[in-house]
Amino acid sequence: MSKLEVRQTHDLDAFLGAPSMASLHGDTFAFFNLGELCGWSVWGEPSRDEAQALISAIATAYLPGAPPYYSLVDLRGLSSVSGAGFEVLHQFVEAHRDRMATQLVRQAVVRPPGLLGALASGLYVQLEAKHPVRLFDDLDAAAHWLQPPDLEALAWLKATYRQRVAPESMAHRVRTWLLGHLGTSDPG
Repeated sequence: MSKLEVRQTHDLDAFLGAPSMASLHGDTFAFFNLGELCGWSVWGEPSRDEAQALISAIATAYLPGAPPYYSLVDLRGLSSVSGAGFEVLHQFVEAHRDRMATQLVRQAVVRPPGLLGALASGLYVQLEAKHPVRLFDDLDAAAHWLQPPDLEALAWLKATYRQRVAPESMAHRVRTWLLGHLGTSDPG
């Protein structure tokens, strides 16, 4: 298998200037435009600005001349969902719902475990997507269902998702430490 060459950037304008075979990395997300396969991963607690940058990257899949595409979404690293971030996504879907129905062939979403997974499932119901979308608990199952024509790009994207170690926000680290240490001292 040949190595897939994907240009990596952390600058939205640089990504938007040449989005094909490129990735955009923010503090809480990464978006990959691999032609007939696009993917995005979200972790931590995305802000409204981060959600807006992600949506700007996703919009490149709907530019004139862009091919119909498959989408693999990884939400396993999500630690919180903000109302503002969801609203940005919701507005985008409302504005592009009909275009998504013809441009987005199939979308597989890997949800986080527990309550956030249930919330992610509910959010997708609220989005009222017209394109085929299915939620999964496992990356391999999601990729198997997706079945894009470019299996090399799919293998590359899965490997990228597996390698990514999501950086945790300071708030998340403090909350985790507090939960692990509160009530552990002997009162008497």
